[in-house]
Amino acid sequence: MKEIIAIVSRKGGTGKTSSCQTIADGIRRAGYSVLLIDLDSQHNLTAAMGADPGGLNSTDLFDIGTRPARLIQHTENGDIIAGSDDLAAGDAVLTDNGKIKKA
Repeated sequence: MKEIIAIVSRKGGTGKTSSCQTIADGIRRAGYSVLLIDLDSQHNLTAAMGADPGGLNSTDLFDIGTRPARLIQHTENGDIIAGSDDLAAGDAVLTDNGKIKKA
């Protein structure tokens, strides 16, 4: 069975990163697979997991031709799709109806 847990808050300093890390670690220790997806432009979770924000990252999830499996980085702390500075401009990429604008 697959489950999705989302930890979301627009306010900084609410413990999102440490909560994600702690929950993921507990789930991994219980023998389950975990994939973290960092959708924060500050990419603190990416740094904490030891992943590289400079390569393929979560902004590439919005490219229709990108296969999500290509974005996964395997670190000694677990699997993650890295965050990126480019996410800060994410709302400018989307139209009012939530569809991706064509370049």
